[in-house]
Amino acid sequence: LLLVAVTTLGLFLLRDRLTLANESLLYMLVTLIVAVLLGTWPSVLAAVAGFFAINFFFVQPYYTLDVADPRDLLDLIIYLAAALISGGLADYARRQAEAAGLNAEQQEILYGLTSALNPLTEPQSIRAELRRVILGRLGADQLDFLPQAAVRSVDTSGSAIFVLLEVGDTVYGTLRAVFPQPLNASQHRLLLACAGQAALAL
Repeated sequence: LLLVAVTTLGLFLLRDRLTLANESLLYMLVTLIVAVLLGTWPSVLAAVAGFFAINFFFVQPYYTLDVADPRDLLDLIIYLAAALISGGLADYARRQAEAAGLNAEQQEILYGLTSALNPLTEPQSIRAELRRVILGRLGADQLDFLPQAAVRSVDTSGSAIFVLLEVGDTVYGTLRAVFPQPLNASQHRLLLACAGQAALAL
């Protein structure tokens, strides 16, 4: 709302020099900025606030919500539709970029673990490195290594996950990791990949 208000003040001072199309594009730019910074619903608010600001200050008769020229009404409707669509697309692009950043971080974690495991030959050292990564980078609260293949990879309580440390038909034990909250699908895949790398090292 503050961005819309500042934009309105600036455009009001230039009202006699700009066209309705110029003003609409600047309000749409505000909507895009809000969508990228704050998300969908704030961008919807910015688009609607821009719609009323244009109608009240820049469409004749001024200082009312009446529209004397039907073409101006069409311009207003087109502006609102375009602002809502562009705001939604900008927010989607922002969320996709955040998701891509998370994937890149996960790849970095897995690559770092693999590099650290390469020179290790002692089972204790391998388990210690896996423990360090899962507690420090994946955010687990607790990590235990069970000596037997007690369970397959299952989520029994929503936050405690059991993963077999296995390669082919050989099982090197079971990893039990407890997280403060249930993992999403991407985080669960990363946990399985880390356990798989440790099993190969074992």
